Amino acid sequence: MNYTLGLLFAFGYTVTFAATSVGMRSLSRRLEPFLVVAIRAIVGLMVMVPLALIVGRDQFHLLTPERLLYLCGSVALGGVLGSACNVYALKIMGVGRAFPITNANPLFTVLFAYLLLGERIEPIMIPGTLLVIAGVYLISRPRRHSVATIGEPPLTLQQILLGTSMALAAALFWGLNAVILAPGLKGINPIVANSVRVPTVAVLSSAIAALRGEWDAVRGLNRRQVLIFLFIGTVGYAGTSTLYVASVQHIGPSLSAVIGTTAPLFALPLSMALLGERPTRATLLGTLLTIAGILLVI
Repeated sequence: MNYTLGLLFAFGYTVTFAATSVGMRSLSRRLEPFLVVAIRAIVGLMVMVPLALIVGRDQFHLLTPERLLYLCGSVALGGVLGSACNVYALKIMGVGRAFPITNANPLFTVLFAYLLLGERIEPIMIPGTLLVIAGVYLISRPRRHSVATIGEPPLTLQQILLGTSMALAAALFWGLNAVILAPGLKGINPIVANSVRVPTVAVLSSAIAALRGEWDAVRGLNRRQVLIFLFIGTVGYAGTSTLYVASVQHIGPSLSAVIGTTAPLFALPLSMALLGERPTRATLLGTLLTIAGILLVI
């Protein structure tokens, strides 16, 4: 029963993660990354904290200083810096190109688990890594007719290099986040864990957005943007984040990560239908190579 629930949780977070990325790409066209991350977290905060008080109020005593350090430290890297880099990448290159690269984060999870936890690297991980590198190259290589979205000008070499760097940085931060997060999750309700993580993201990203003078843009939000924020805040945090944590607890990080690698297969058709993106054949092939490589690595 726990195994079946874990699979359902994993597929749930994979689909909602893909849908949330499409929404964040739409918002990133007119809003700065840290502001997008901040507002999304604030919306999620309004859902997560009351939910935690209802579902897991008897577990708050388990939030020891050490556990809080793991929970807050991991989300500062993944939820703030990683998410901001992800929004930058989506803003520059679109979902079709950025999402498959950021989805390579399990590769960095394995790397950091080896460096920080001493976990063994299996020989099969070497060809897997090469496939990921080949996939990232195909996705990010300059092409004369490469466009992120219908109606937008072709991407320049500088945009492609910057977008790829941001996507890889997001994958790196998310990989490190997974390794640091694991000790803080043991024996605790995922909703309670996220009731700590989401406020941390809200406070840190709001402060950074304020220092960068990004909050003035809130006055210009239209109804569509507000609805998207409500969606990515509730589904993205109350949904995706909780489902991810629950899947890790039920089936473990490896199998959860395997299922998560299929997210681009959901994100690509959504980006084509909702954002007008049109991935090239090289992008599609690169996406498949990246997924295959990650499956070998994990």
